[in-house]
Amino acid sequence: MADRIEDGGTAEAGLVERLAKGGHTPGPWGWFGNANSYSLYLATRHSGRRYVMSFRRWGMRGAQPEFQPERGGLVDASRLLEFEVGDRTVRGVEQAKANGSVYRYDVRGIDCPDARLIAAAPELLDLAIQQAAEITRLRAENAGMLEALKFYGDAWMCGTNKRYGGLEWKPKEALLDDCGNIARAALSKATTPTPSHGLSNGRGE
Repeated sequence: MADRIEDGGTAEAGLVERLAKGGHTPGPWGWFGNANSYSLYLATRHSGRRYVMSFRRWGMRGAQPEFQPERGGLVDASRLLEFEVGDRTVRGVEQAKANGSVYRYDVRGIDCPDARLIAAAPELLDLAIQQAAEITRLRAENAGMLEALKFYGDAWMCGTNKRYGGLEWKPKEALLDDCGNIARAALSKATTPTPSHGLSNGRGE
């Protein structure tokens, strides 16, 4: 799922780092509104319900979201648009029309941390599923290693006794072999793919 990169990290880890430094509105978020007044918006569930995204009419037949890139009120997305061609510093429709390098208005993004976070949601879900699977694998691996260490400790206490805790006395070399076999079996079990137990990224992958 994640493409490994040279420094040993992942592309997803780089995405998380960029988003974490982006200044997005802290969660949790939720949808609010009222059907009778035709209102719908995304806002925080804390701090007096700070707006994250709302909507308004754009032209005669369209609509656009509004964001709050900084404290001080909602801003039309049309003022925050980034375009595929031309000067990469141009923001919004008015700047684009005043800049001859932007010769078409295909959008590549919205210059707002919350908008970037929303767009990255599927990749973040993929990463969360991947990390959950890795945590499950590591827990199984740790449990297996603890089993091997307990076996080694219990068996070592046999000393000169023939039996201790259901274990037969063995020379230390044979005991180490047994411990290694248990550890390898535990690692093999931990690294064997297992069903996702209902975790899904919603795309049938």
